[in-house]
Amino acid sequence: MKHLKQNILLYCLVTCNVAIFSMICILAFGNEVKNYYLLLIFLVVVLVFLSYLYWLTKHTTSVLLLGDAHSDSEKLINSGDASLLGEELSSQIIPSPLLQQDSPRTRLQLKRLKGSFFKPPRIVIVVNLPHLLQSNEGEMLLLTSNLNRVLFLLRHAKRTQQIDLVFNHLEKLSGYNEFVTQADGLNEYSAIESIAQQLSAVQNSTKALLTYPSANFMLFLAFAHSIPTISSVMEKLLSDLLLTDKKANARVFLRA
Repeated sequence: MKHLKQNILLYCLVTCNVAIFSMICILAFGNEVKNYYLLLIFLVVVLVFLSYLYWLTKHTTSVLLLGDAHSDSEKLINSGDASLLGEELSSQIIPSPLLQQDSPRTRLQLKRLKGSFFKPPRIVIVVNLPHLLQSNEGEMLLLTSNLNRVLFLLRHAKRTQQIDLVFNHLEKLSGYNEFVTQADGLNEYSAIESIAQQLSAVQNSTKALLTYPSANFMLFLAFAHSIPTISSVMEKLLSDLLLTDKKANARVFLRA
């Protein structure tokens, strides 16, 4: 529904502009025949442009999933996560070799995937959080460099695109399942605010204590105590990808 409203608003805005411009042309040019031909040409161009916009909304990729070999981007598509992929499942996974290899051929392929300036795809970066936590500084630097290089090729100049950073495979972290079950849930997290504070805000220790047996409650506490460490790694990646600024239009998601 959100995408439908955006498309209707876009078409109404363009139609109003065309109508206003047409009236101005008629008043300015008078009754000269040649000027009516110019107006007709202009209207045909506008009609073609509107048809192009309509084609973009129906046939272009709306989400590009970007991740390395450890991210398992296919899992997001198979789960049909509407909050990430949108109402229409028009998603495409960027093969991990395009992330790892920098060559003229890969740059050309990435530029072809960036879509139209008028309807740029939303970019979803998928990162395996347990693997990231175990990575050394060199591996993290390589991942950041590759992601920044690809993001530069996928972005449109002078156009703000939605970028979502998804940390997945969190079920492999001890106590995450117990934590998220009792969390006073946020579906998404802000990239410009502290991840640690946002996670702590949804931590419901009282509910967990009353619900879980002692073994599960200890797992819950184990994850809660690891929030500062986990959050620092996530926040560093956000900062290195220049997604912590409000103008970056970025969101953070945590997924099993």
